[in-house]
Amino acid sequence: AELLARARDNIRYTAVFETKDYVAGVQAAVREMKQKRFELVEAKNDWSPQSKRLYKGINLTWRDPQTGALFELQFHTPESFWVNKAEHPFFEITRLGDKASGEIPAALAGQISKDMWSDANVPPPVDAGDLTFELGF
Repeated sequence: AELLARARDNIRYTAVFETKDYVAGVQAAVREMKQKRFELVEAKNDWSPQSKRLYKGINLTWRDPQTGALFELQFHTPESFWVNKAEHPFFEITRLGDKASGEIPAALAGQISKDMWSDANVPPPVDAGDLTFELGF
């Protein structure tokens, strides 16, 4: 149970909004989650100019009010969703590091992942980088 409580992205959901509807869609989803008493425990906005990651999207970690389980809700545009899905197998290899087994070493997978995000044409939604999130209910 303790391990499950610490696993923040074992359960992952994704919402995709058109670029023009992105900010309003994210704000509405967060409002609805909080109204249903889900607790926001971590927020990462990688559209923000302060983000050091190449990944583009918003990842929010929530706690289920009934079970206490943590899960991740990702927000993407169609373009960022496509890159995320294509790149994700390489991300998983990188995350495993030396424990990764297979034909692609973790270091190479990490470079492929970086290259995919660097080379992708993912236009940022207007004002998405300014979105902030209050943790809690």
